[in-house]
Amino acid sequence: KHLIDLGLHGDAIKVLDFVREERDDIAELWYLYCFTYRLMGDEESVQDAAKRGKRLLRESGGAQVARNPLSGEILLMDDFDDIVHGFGVDDRALDVMEEEEKHAHRAAAAETLRLYDELQAGKEPEG
Repeated sequence: KHLIDLGLHGDAIKVLDFVREERDDIAELWYLYCFTYRLMGDEESVQDAAKRGKRLLRESGGAQVARNPLSGEILLMDDFDDIVHGFGVDDRALDVMEEEEKHAHRAAAAETLRLYDELQAGKEPEG
């Protein structure tokens, strides 16, 4: 989950692949695959992961409670459907949100560098 949060989607997939080699019968695993593939824009893999995860939920018949790895709530079929349908927003809206997030990270990095430069120059940082 942390790799996904950091935007290291390829690394997250590698970790999920490692877990899958040991146990591929965990609905939460397929939810994270589905979520990560959605962020990567890999529609075919989103569909495949959602099908596998939903199948596992159906087969367990409630005998095993799966938890949504992102929210901690009970994992439902609808959680997979939300990802398949793009979280209720179109791809353009996702692009805008990603650009806004990148801008915020750049601004924070620039502010950190400014404060660092002031400290290096022996000034008391402003703000």
